[in-house]
Amino acid sequence: MASLAPSKAKKRRRQFDCSSEGPATAITIRKSWKKFEEDYHNGRLDRYVLSDLNAAVKGLEVRPIHLDNAKANRTVIIDGICKESAKTA
Repeated sequence: MASLAPSKAKKRRRQFDCSSEGPATAITIRKSWKKFEEDYHNGRLDRYVLSDLNAAVKGLEVRPIHLDNAKANRTVIIDGICKESAKTA
């Protein structure tokens, strides 16, 4: 008889899903990344945008909730970039 409890992988995936629109699929991520690359190659993203993004990402601390006080590979997915200060956001 099969267990009704979700697998560990499914539990782990659910813990990382923090978006209100649901989890991003691999297709959405590929499309977003492709658009970002096109904007970069067409000159829509200049070096200032990239340096601002780099500075913002350096300050992030990512902690998966199931790995408290543990070392792990950590990933950040950026789904939007806007130029605002923390006070106006």
